[in-house]
Amino acid sequence: RVSPPLQAAVQGQCEAQAALAAAEETREAAVAAVREEGRKALDDAQEEKKKALDEADEEKKRALANADEEGKKALDEAKEEGKKALEDAEEEKKKALEKGEEEGKKALGESKEEGKKA
Repeated sequence: RVSPPLQAAVQGQCEAQAALAAAEETREAAVAAVREEGRKALDDAQEEKKKALDEADEEKKRALANADEEGKKALDEAKEEGKKALEDAEEEKKKALEKGEEEGKKALGESKEEGKKA
């Protein structure tokens, strides 16, 4: 037969061990929950980062396409202006040649007149 104080001490020790085991279980569950929350938060952050990078990539592609389009327009305009300048220069050259011919004929006529007079 066990004395009541010894029995109370053994029972108290058993209850303390049970409480300690329950506390350890609770702690492990809390740690697991915190880890899971952390993992979810990390996954969410990585997903947000991926979305932001994808958006930035799309924005970059749009900007490059726009710049390419602007470049083509500018090149076409420059070609058109160059073509017009060339046409204008050709026209000026033609007028100058015609004027030169006209003056040459006039000078030749005057020279013949001078020759006849002399």
